[in-house]
Formats: sequence, C-alpha cells, structure tokens
Amino acid sequence: MSDEGPPTYNAKERPLANQRRFHQAPCHSAPNASEIARSAAHYFPKAMRLIA
Repeated sequence: MSDEGPPTYNAKERPLANQRRFHQAPCHSAPNASEIARSAAHYFPKAMRLIA
C-alpha cells in the first residue's frame, strides 16, 4: 500500500541513485517520513496538473 506508483514508473521518474536506494527496501515496507515528504513534493504538482 504505497502511493509511489509501480516500480517501472519510479524507474523512469527517479534518478539512478534514488532508484537504487528505493529498491533496497521491500516494496511492501512503509517509507520513512523524509521519503514520504520527498515523494509528495515530487508527485503532488504532477498530480495537480493532471487534475486541473
């Protein structure tokens, strides 16, 4: 249960270093607060453009 999207989407959106660090954790593990904040800051403007 994560709002990150499928891994292929992350692979295209994230830089290689962030993608590598992201994939070290299991997909079902809860991200920490800084990861939630960074992903929200990254995806929220994109989602608002899609909605508007």
